[in-house]
Amino acid sequence: MTNWGLLPEVVRGRLRQLEWENVANLRERLLQGRPFPIKVTLRPPTGRQALEAMPHFQTYMAAWRAWPGPGRVEYQTSNLTQVGRHELPAALILDSLEDLAGFLGPAAQARQQHWEAVMAPLCAIGSTLYPALVRNLATVESLNEVDAHKLAKTLPQLREGLGNGTYARALPLIGVDTKFVEQNAVLLTELADTMHEGAIARAGGLFAWLDCCPPPRDWLYVRPLCPEGRQRCGGIDLMQLSTPTLRSTPLPADRVLIVENLAAGYALPEMPRTIAVFGGGANVQWTEAPWLAERQLGYWGDIDTWGFHYLATVRACQPHVHPILMNLSTLEAHRASMIDEKEPNPVIPDALDPEEKRLYQDLLIRRHGGSCLEQERLSMDSVYAALSQWQLRRSDR
Repeated sequence: MTNWGLLPEVVRGRLRQLEWENVANLRERLLQGRPFPIKVTLRPPTGRQALEAMPHFQTYMAAWRAWPGPGRVEYQTSNLTQVGRHELPAALILDSLEDLAGFLGPAAQARQQHWEAVMAPLCAIGSTLYPALVRNLATVESLNEVDAHKLAKTLPQLREGLGNGTYARALPLIGVDTKFVEQNAVLLTELADTMHEGAIARAGGLFAWLDCCPPPRDWLYVRPLCPEGRQRCGGIDLMQLSTPTLRSTPLPADRVLIVENLAAGYALPEMPRTIAVFGGGANVQWTEAPWLAERQLGYWGDIDTWGFHYLATVRACQPHVHPILMNLSTLEAHRASMIDEKEPNPVIPDALDPEEKRLYQDLLIRRHGGSCLEQERLSMDSVYAALSQWQLRRSDR
């Protein structure tokens, strides 16, 4: 293969890779950071090169002489030794995006036409939106024209404080569903921020600027373990509450039992004056709740490094918490059920007591044959016995 006399298909392949498939370069080209025209040298040959590969020379000359466009061919007059005087195709000039897409072929033209159709109703709102659309070109290309018109209908309706403290799904929009707003929040954020001169970024995001409440996250299961507790909870025997709700809402029970895993929470027996909060795993930040200081508090988690980390977090918030079934005797009684923890945490928390720290170290070195004893692996008689002892003890408040 020669490295001179580039043919149209070779130039097309190189331009497709450099200008069309390279998204960063394409964005720059659209934003005039890399302005048109594009000039591609065709590497005209010397006389010796042409003489040594005459069939290629003839193909190269014929291909560009017959080139109908798009783009224009720039020629140079050269006297080639033993070949003669020729007007050699020296460069291809593409003056516009239309030239580039046309040169690359029907697929590129269809792509250009699609994004222009999507951008059109949005740019009609204001030409300043064009750079934001180009920066989000991949998202723009994923939209259809119906979505583009919905975006154009949505943007002018968005204003500061529109949500008035409600959830985003309750935004009072005309002709637009609020699920569409959530699904296209990233693009809407950038477009609205452009329209409102950075106000959305300064507010901390689109929904903060709209004054919308964030949807509840980090749900926890709450289960009253006695008839009185269920009565105080409106007769409900199992519910889910969000982290903020648990922080601010005292549960109607003298004792609160925190259980790491979901399945273990379902296995709990009836316990007087007790409500269980379970299934949160690492989500124990809600235990910052001041009202927990007035409750007898127990924590039951896996005997592994992360279970002890969660216990330590609770203890940092509520020093009177009492660990349940997280000790050496429980581990020794169930040693045959131990497994290996997938990603143990090597950092021992300061909030553990000396016995817990020794057990933590044992887990790290697998002294007992494994590094994790899951809650669900404990025999139910040992669980019931430990919970009965916890009920009888006085709180360490």
